Amino acid sequence: MDIKGINLLTFLFQVINFFILLFILSRLLYKPLITFIQKRKEELNKCFIDAENIKKQAEILKKQYEEKLEELERQKLQIFENYKREAELEAQKIIEKAKVEAEKIFQKEKALLQKELEKAELIIKEKTKELVIKSIEKGVRTLPLEDFHESLLKKFKLELPDLLKKESPRINVKTITKGEIITAFPLEDDKSLIEIVEREIKKSLSWEITVDPELLSGIKLKLNGLIIDFSLKAQLKRIADIFEEI
Repeated sequence: MDIKGINLLTFLFQVINFFILLFILSRLLYKPLITFIQKRKEELNKCFIDAENIKKQAEILKKQYEEKLEELERQKLQIFENYKREAELEAQKIIEKAKVEAEKIFQKEKALLQKELEKAELIIKEKTKELVIKSIEKGVRTLPLEDFHESLLKKFKLELPDLLKKESPRINVKTITKGEIITAFPLEDDKSLIEIVEREIKKSLSWEITVDPELLSGIKLKLNGLIIDFSLKAQLKRIADIFEEI
C-alpha cells in the first residue's frame, strides 16, 4: 500500500527501527552519558569547592605571610634599636673612659707643672735670698764692721748663759772635750768667753779659735752638734729668710 509515493510498510519499518535504535541508545548510551555528565558535574563542583578552599587557604597563607613580614619588620627594627642602644651605651662608655683618662693626664700634667712651679719658686727664692744677702753685705762692708763686732761680742757674752741653759739638752757634757770659737776679728779677750762656757757646762775643754772674715762681725760657737751663731752674716741670713716669707 502506497500513500502518495511512500511505502507504508517501509515507513513503519523505519519508524520501528528508529524507536528500537532509540531504545537501544537509551539503554546503552543515555544512562552512562547522564551518569558521566553527573559525575563530571560533581567533579566540577568538587573542583570549584577545592578551588575555593585553596583560595581561602591561599588567603590565610597570604595573611600569615604578611603578618610574618610585619613581625620580621618589627624584629628588624627591635634588633636595630637594640644595637643602636648598645652602640650608644658603648660610645658613652668610651667617652666616659676617655674623660677619665683625660682627667688623669690633666691631673698628672698639673701635678708635674705644680712641681716645676714650686721648684722654680724655690730657685727664685734662693736666688732672691742670695741677692738680698749679697746686696746687704755689700752695703754692710762699707760700715765700721770692727766696731759693730765689738758690740755683737758684748751682747753675745751677756746672752750666752741663757742660750746655753736653753740649749743644754743638745750638749752631751759627758762626751764633750772640745769647743770651737769662730770670730770675724781676732779676740782681744777670749778667756772671758771661754770661762762663761765652761762655767755653764761645768767642765773644762780644749779650745780652737779661728778667724773668719766672712762672718763680717760677731762670733760663732760650736759645742759638739750645737752651733750658736751670733754673727752679722747669720743675722743677715735671718733677715733674708724673713724677706723670703713675705
